[in-house]
Amino acid sequence: MDGLLAVNIGNSRVGLGLFELARPVPAPPRPEWSGSFHLPTDDSFSPTIDPEIAPSACVLASVNPRAEAPILRWIRARYEPATHRFPSEVPSPYPTAYQTPSSAGADRIANAIAAFEEHQQSTIIVDAGTAITVDAVADDGTFLGGTILPGPSLCVSALASGTALLTEPNLRREAPPIGKNTEDAIRSGVLRGIAGAVDRLVADISAELGGDRPVFLTGGGAPILQRLCCTQWTFRPHLALVGLVIAYRAFRTE
Repeated sequence: MDGLLAVNIGNSRVGLGLFELARPVPAPPRPEWSGSFHLPTDDSFSPTIDPEIAPSACVLASVNPRAEAPILRWIRARYEPATHRFPSEVPSPYPTAYQTPSSAGADRIANAIAAFEEHQQSTIIVDAGTAITVDAVADDGTFLGGTILPGPSLCVSALASGTALLTEPNLRREAPPIGKNTEDAIRSGVLRGIAGAVDRLVADISAELGGDRPVFLTGGGAPILQRLCCTQWTFRPHLALVGLVIAYRAFRTE
C-alpha cells in the first residue's frame, strides 16, 4: 500500500493518522486508521496502531519541539519512512497573511488547508486544545490569522496557582449556570465563559469576513464546546491530519 503517516504533535497530545495515497482522493481525505495519544513523559512512545498498514512516508507537524524525539524514534524504528516536516519541508499550497509566518502554529496552517479544500471559500476554524484558536481563511485559501485563548485546563490551573483557596475542579462534569459550591462555580465560570468567548470570536470574525461562513470545529476539547456553544459548525476530528495529507499530495506532485 502506498501509505502516508500524518503526525500532529500538540502541547499535550499527538494525533496520528494513516492514509492511503494510491486510491482516488476523497473529499476530504479520510484516514484508514487514526488515534490520539498523550505525549510521552520519558523516552518511550509505543502507541497501539493498526499493524497491517505500513506507510512509506511521514509528514509531521509540531508545536512542541521538546516532545518530538521519542515520537520520531518510534516512527523510524517501526516504519523507516521518509519523514518530511510541515511546513518547512512540505509547504502549504496556499499563502499566509500572518505577519511572521513561522510563528503561526503548524497545526493552525494545516487546519486552514483542510477547511478551505472542503468548501473552496472563506471559512472559520475553531481548534479546541490546550489553547483554543479561532482562525480565518480567505476566499483564495490564504490563512489570515485569528485569535488564541487559553483552554479549560489552562484556565483552572491559573486559578489554582494564582489564588490561595481555589482548587482545580473536574472539568468532565456538567457546568450548572449557577454554581452552588465553589467547585461548580469555577467549572461553570471556566466552561461557560470559554463557550461564550468562542461564540463571540466566531461572530466577530464572521462579520470581518463579510457575513456567515462555514465554521469547522476540531480538537480534543470539542465535546465541551459542542455542549455549551450556540455556534453552528461542522465537526472534523482529523482536520489537521487531513490538511497535512493535502499539503503532502501537492508537494509530491510538484
